[in-house]
Amino acid sequence: MLRRWRELLMASHVRYTSVNGDALASATTYSLILGLIPVLLLVATVLSWADPGTVADAADTAARRVFPTEVTEVVTAAAGDLDRRLTWVAVAIIGWLSVRSVRALRTGCRAVCGQRSGSGNPISDNLRDVGLAIVLFGCAAVGVVIVAEVPSTVAARVLGVPVLFATLLIAMRILPWPDTDRPTLRRTASAAAAATVAITALGTVGGLYLHATMSGRDAVFGVAATLVATSLWIALSVRAVLRALSVAAVLEAWHRPAPADDRALWVIVPAYQEASGIGATLDALARQSDLEFALVVGDNGSTDRTPDVVREFGRTAPFPVHLVVDDERGVGCAVDAAARFAIAHGAELLARTDADARPRPGWVAGIRDRFARGADVVCGASIPRRDEDPSVVERWLLPAVQRILAVYGRHRGPHRGPEFLAPYVLTHGHSFAITSAVYEQAGGAVRRPLEAGPEDVHLLNRARQITPNVVRAEEVVVENSLRRLREWGMRRTLLWYWDRRYTPPTADQVHVRIPR
Repeated sequence: MLRRWRELLMASHVRYTSVNGDALASATTYSLILGLIPVLLLVATVLSWADPGTVADAADTAARRVFPTEVTEVVTAAAGDLDRRLTWVAVAIIGWLSVRSVRALRTGCRAVCGQRSGSGNPISDNLRDVGLAIVLFGCAAVGVVIVAEVPSTVAARVLGVPVLFATLLIAMRILPWPDTDRPTLRRTASAAAAATVAITALGTVGGLYLHATMSGRDAVFGVAATLVATSLWIALSVRAVLRALSVAAVLEAWHRPAPADDRALWVIVPAYQEASGIGATLDALARQSDLEFALVVGDNGSTDRTPDVVREFGRTAPFPVHLVVDDERGVGCAVDAAARFAIAHGAELLARTDADARPRPGWVAGIRDRFARGADVVCGASIPRRDEDPSVVERWLLPAVQRILAVYGRHRGPHRGPEFLAPYVLTHGHSFAITSAVYEQAGGAVRRPLEAGPEDVHLLNRARQITPNVVRAEEVVVENSLRRLREWGMRRTLLWYWDRRYTPPTADQVHVRIPR
């Protein structure tokens, strides 16, 4: 569950940054500061013509009950200056500013939902923005009246939370286009609730800070500090809204059925002297929920019964089984030989696991789903094999340290740079998939001995220079053997994965075998 949430947050962050979310939030903040305050003054003035003082008093009451004292003084000072000297030219200008602020906000909301910003027709877009502005500012006006009518300041501040939630829910619902990319009402409500909590917390903390630091300050400092704090609060609030909506949009995309993907998928298993353990891997592949694939085992010149085990399995396997022999020593050599054999026989998608690993039943289906949703490279998850009875340390500590090393790897110089189109992600060679086109463009798996370096990371980095569609898929799970950990110990195993900072004295000791 935690892995899934982490992946969700990462996916929403990628979506948010890919549409320049911070830039959109900054533009929205500017538009709101420039347009929202004048339009509130405009509404107050226009309504005061019919009932002088009523709206100004309501604004003063609501502000004193919701905002910190320092902010209230600025608001009430502005409300006190309202009169009837506004010309209709000023009304038109301020009205235009209000529409611009709504336009900036709806552009950001549509972007994080993966939608186009406009229809292409400027007339209909402007008319739609006017309608959206009327609805949203009308909701804000109703909220002000409700809060002002509550007799208690404490009750008004408590009531302000559901009023804010309702306003955000309406905004998040009506600003995006009503198509399949817009989150459902339930997910939109969750996003609005999260944004409400964030905005309320920011306002509460900011109010306490202003209250504690304003004592003894002069009026000029108070006004300046209040304006800066209010601008910062609006900026962070807009970011909270866009990020919450991006999470809801990603969830919506995840739960939408993937388009049919009937491209030929081949599973690659490199093997060297794996007669005692490869049978469990083959059996795990035979139990996949999706059996529409072909299997090719890349034998690295085994002298034991590994080829015989593969041939015997192939006689009754629920999918085609092929055996390719490459005597050049190295996992990358076996992977490359098998991959190029698969591509030559029509493979469009390649998935790889290892001869000591056991893919979970949904492994192939999860990979195909990710490809159907637009991925070019899929990096799956790895957990210890349950049939090897992992201890608490083996079950939790090693994966945790691997994730820490992955964070470290993400910030290393060789994994960063303008040549990379996608961020670095944690990858395991035994749970990895790539399209045939990207595999060939990347030059294939590097052909070198296993102790010379991780060929999976090398291939990943080459692929990241070709496509931005690289995903970490926590639901694509393979159970991996603990044999190396138990043979070498925790320290040496971690150093091995950390750029081969430990390697055994001889090449033969690199290949730890599963006991018979």
